[in-house]
Amino acid sequence: MLTFFTNRKEITGLLKNYLDGINKTSKAIWFFFLLFILVMACISYMPSSHADDAGCFSPVIKWMQEYKAVPGIANLDARLGYNSTWFGLQAVYGFAFLKAGLFNDLNGLLFLFILIYSLHAVDKLLKGESSFINYLKAFFFLPALFIYSGFSHDIMLYSIQFFTSPTYDIPVTFIIWMLFFLFLELKELKTPYSASIRPYLIILYAAYLVTVKLNAVPVVIIAIFLLAILLKEKKYRNALIASGMCVLIGLPWIAKTVISCGYILFPFVELDVLNVDWKLTNRAVLYIENSVMSWAIDPNLYGSTTTSNDKTFFSTPVREWFPVWFIQ
Repeated sequence: MLTFFTNRKEITGLLKNYLDGINKTSKAIWFFFLLFILVMACISYMPSSHADDAGCFSPVIKWMQEYKAVPGIANLDARLGYNSTWFGLQAVYGFAFLKAGLFNDLNGLLFLFILIYSLHAVDKLLKGESSFINYLKAFFFLPALFIYSGFSHDIMLYSIQFFTSPTYDIPVTFIIWMLFFLFLELKELKTPYSASIRPYLIILYAAYLVTVKLNAVPVVIIAIFLLAILLKEKKYRNALIASGMCVLIGLPWIAKTVISCGYILFPFVELDVLNVDWKLTNRAVLYIENSVMSWAIDPNLYGSTTTSNDKTFFSTPVREWFPVWFIQ
């Protein structure tokens, strides 16, 4: 509120610019967007049918709503050890006080936000601003529009099941796209990186994505690259503040994981450095870790007890499993 008060003139000017842009937007785009508000409202209202929801997503969210962080909850079911800041948001915006079940609307809402972002680029193209970045922004979202009702594969982003549930796959995918567009826009900067807001947004997005779903960790490479550029520009204080904010984003997420299962990261049995009485057994974590790896490649071929067990690590050579995964 203080920020709004101290910057009210600038914010008022921005709002006028936004309203002016809205008034000049094509009527066809408006119709298309309003249509998808109706589509996403209907899909978000549907009962959840995601394969992982009943076993993990909704129970974790419900426990958070009722009892906050529960020490050792993963001992009830190892999958309850999965931790995501997206589940926290789903719990906060779940309207639990209505006693009407879980509201899984955030994925549909994020879809609409990203659709606005893409349609803004479409509007620019219609007005003749045909830059490469506008084409990318306009068309990157097209695969997500073809929402289908099956669940046999995820080639089309995404099946209806992803929007009827509180899954973290939607925010990870969409925000990674946003992160890469921000990264591409850095090429257009006429000033040092440290003078733009984009590098800092990318660094914070990268840190946040890791807390949403751990397999987003490769984007940290981009964050480290930008931190190195800030150091090269001798903006040591900026780099330190950005790094500190990443730590502040990550610490509550790590603390929640520790409380849930007794491990710093889940499911990584290798990081067994804590000695708490609610800790999940090594075998339970190892089984989940092996299951995740084998399922991601091909559950029919690698889902047997030979590779997906609680005694030995999944150790199939890359040269063997990569062709199988690639064909899938």
